[in-house]
Amino acid sequence: MTAQPSYFCIANLGDVNPFEYGGAFVCIDRRGTYDPILLIYDQDFKKRSEVTLEPCYRVVSSTGEILSVGTNKFHVTHPEWFSESLEEVAEFNERDFDEFVGELVSTNVVTRADAYLALIDYHGVFEFDQYPYIYEKEEDARNFCNQMLAQIEESKTWWDGYFKKKVN
Repeated sequence: MTAQPSYFCIANLGDVNPFEYGGAFVCIDRRGTYDPILLIYDQDFKKRSEVTLEPCYRVVSSTGEILSVGTNKFHVTHPEWFSESLEEVAEFNERDFDEFVGELVSTNVVTRADAYLALIDYHGVFEFDQYPYIYEKEEDARNFCNQMLAQIEESKTWWDGYFKKKVN
């Protein structure tokens, strides 16, 4: 039997009031087995989308020019589907192309999540999650947002951005 992920929210890249204005929650697997995820809460439609924050790798030419990014650690030269639009995404989000690619390949999950949000802003969340969870009750959506915010506060005692703090 394989271990199931134990996700815990460590950051909110959305509004400080996510229930009213939308949220983008960065969650990590506390066991370290699964890739981090980004939970995007859409306040207008009361739905939650899940995007896996797969680590990206640069695909470069023989001259060192960045051609694309890939997420397959076994075939790092295979570009990801969104690679052909990286320059447009960077321009759309008013970012420098090289810095944007640097964010996608970052080992800091919050930095990588911010880059994935730029991809989502450009392509739309449907390209990353075709089956979002839709809350039928407003109270359930509010509870989800409050739970994520509470986890962020709790995670400050054991998470320092990349490495786990030692708890005595």
